[in-house]
Amino acid sequence: MIKDIIEKDYPELPLGSMCAIVIALIYFVSPRDIIPDNIPGVGYIDDAAVLLISLTLVKRDIDEYVKWREEKQQRSSSAEKTEWAPHSASN
Repeated sequence: MIKDIIEKDYPELPLGSMCAIVIALIYFVSPRDIIPDNIPGVGYIDDAAVLLISLTLVKRDIDEYVKWREEKQQRSSSAEKTEWAPHSASN
């Protein structure tokens, strides 16, 4: 996916995924939490929620990319079959 984005082959830059990853990383690195981590038992609930939301957003974009890539391969494969189809000889 990254290769196709860099080569500008994939038409859509998954902004949602990029934002989700960056926001999650900032949240995990930040010393501030909605629920402080030092509270036993519940301190990591907010971290888990951020992780779950981020993974959900990233998965959706990856699923869309996989679908796009499969469709592209099918189009390419059918174009090759058409290109290699035997033509009738004209005398």
